[in-house]
Amino acid sequence: MSRRKSALITGGSQGIGLACAQLLYEKGYDICLMSRSPEKLEAAALSVSAGASRPVYTVPADAASPEQAAAAVEQACRLLGGIDVLINSAGCSMHAPCSFENVSTEEYKRIMDTNVDGLFYMTRSVLKAMKERQSGYIINILSTASHAAAARGGPYSASKYAALALTETLAAECRGSGIRITSISPGPVATTIWSHKTTPPSEEEMARMLKPGDIARIAGFLLDNPDYVIIRDIEVTPAGF
Repeated sequence: MSRRKSALITGGSQGIGLACAQLLYEKGYDICLMSRSPEKLEAAALSVSAGASRPVYTVPADAASPEQAAAAVEQACRLLGGIDVLINSAGCSMHAPCSFENVSTEEYKRIMDTNVDGLFYMTRSVLKAMKERQSGYIINILSTASHAAAARGGPYSASKYAALALTETLAAECRGSGIRITSISPGPVATTIWSHKTTPPSEEEMARMLKPGDIARIAGFLLDNPDYVIIRDIEVTPAGF
């Protein structure tokens, strides 16, 4: 009997990653969630399965560590029987807008570690098996900042430009391999990432943002397309923002 399709989702304990997990689980995918917090992962897994008998697997790991990323992919492969889809959803932003010369080394490294290094290590770790099977889909959740840099947002914009460059490089290398690569570049999304800001947006501003489910539906749309359909990037913004 053939196995169900499977997805490994980083940043899977909340926000866009959790919304993607919920949608794909409903579509019949076997799901493995990954993030750094075991407690949040367990709560997310229960939320996704909602009492159903089919399990949702979890792998606590830091994608920004090359060793942990490789070990997490290996463990997810054992749990799922293989990885058909990788969704790189883990991400972070700056605590507050900051001029170039005032950005701390710690802030710069934190953002690049998560937004660039984590994406690179996770993708590198799944590629060999996908190439051997000549199939797979890698979806990278980026940002409109991947396409337009903003003043006082240097590290974040740089990280998203770098992530887009990695995505485009990978797409070029994987052409004709059976592996599809797409980036989704959303504008503001109402997630808990805003709660870490020095000045969080108002409730009214949050209400006008995209919702995690909006991005999950785009991921679902990508995965529903036939294998010959190649979409490189989808940029999506909330109306009037």
